[in-house]
Amino acid sequence: MQTETPISYWLPVDDHLALGAQPDQAGIDWLVSQGYTLVVNLNTPTARNFWPGEAAHVQHSNMHYVHYPLDCSELTPEKYELLRGVLASHRQGKVFLHCAMNVKSSGMAHIWRVKELGEDPVEARASLARTPGHEPKWENYWQKMGA
Repeated sequence: MQTETPISYWLPVDDHLALGAQPDQAGIDWLVSQGYTLVVNLNTPTARNFWPGEAAHVQHSNMHYVHYPLDCSELTPEKYELLRGVLASHRQGKVFLHCAMNVKSSGMAHIWRVKELGEDPVEARASLARTPGHEPKWENYWQKMGA
């Protein structure tokens, strides 16, 4: 049974990682109540729902915060490797990875799920049906990354 959450496009991956869209203060408060300790934001400052005060609110809530504004116009292995390093460094905590609508975050996390967690690529892709959808460039990127 899925826990009710104020975060749109909520997609739990495992006990340590969940994905979703841009949270607001209610979402940050809910993440704290669920034991999350790191928020990773892939949202770019030009996104329509970018929240400039997110870092301050997350840190005020005693969670860690990483802002990695991901431009996905050119998806390269290095873009994944940087995110992989952030996620790998926080394996003992609970991480919430997000972007504007959980497209970039779920797209990048798909590689993590297959390469690092050993999930079957078909099953991992099936769970993405709960997200807004991915353009063909994501399929190409996943294939290039072996996911």
